[in-house]
Amino acid sequence: MPATIVASSRATFSASALTLTMAPPASAARGDALVALVVRGNSDPAASTPAGWSLVAGNVGGVIRIDMYTRAMDDGSPVVFRFSTKANEWQGAILAVRSSAPGIVVEGSASFAFTGQTSLSLPSVSCQQLTNLVLGVWSGSGAPTLTPPSGFTLLDKFSTAMSTNRSLMLGYQVAGATGTLTLPAASSSASTSGVSFAVVLRDRVPPTPVELFDLVPGNIGLLGRDTRPAR
Repeated sequence: MPATIVASSRATFSASALTLTMAPPASAARGDALVALVVRGNSDPAASTPAGWSLVAGNVGGVIRIDMYTRAMDDGSPVVFRFSTKANEWQGAILAVRSSAPGIVVEGSASFAFTGQTSLSLPSVSCQQLTNLVLGVWSGSGAPTLTPPSGFTLLDKFSTAMSTNRSLMLGYQVAGATGTLTLPAASSSASTSGVSFAVVLRDRVPPTPVELFDLVPGNIGLLGRDTRPAR
């Protein structure tokens, strides 16, 4: 089974905006891979990485940064990201990704900054496996209506306005192709500036290919796995 996004959930904020709390989606199950997305100003302090989580990508576009963290689902407890200084605006979401193999593999990611645009480009990414899950994330200033590009399924979109207005949209598609993926742009109802982030997820490392080996002198070209002891 290829990697599949089960559901997403939104972050909640502390009154002082020093913490960002995210609970896994209610439909997430033990063994799912959790992907946490933390959006902050590029000049704002980074969050401390919670225990058990790994920071796998940090993508900057203009004044906005999107950090991506992953871990395996355990007991479903909320995760708290802590910041040393109150920032203008935090945003966040957490995704549950399910596959037949434990965990997920991040094959490639890229970010793109846009300024005063209504057409929000998504950066090209490369993949090596035919069935790949491409996650698209768009974060922009203000609260315009954001619409995902053709071929993408909308996961969620929302705006926050604690200190400054900011919008966040999440969507995904199954690529079904290899090589460089040139992805279409999302649209905005008003000009906005921010960053988009594309990441290719798959459910496992590709299997080890079969080898050419010679069991009998002069008899070459057999396909299989060489199980002979090392010489």
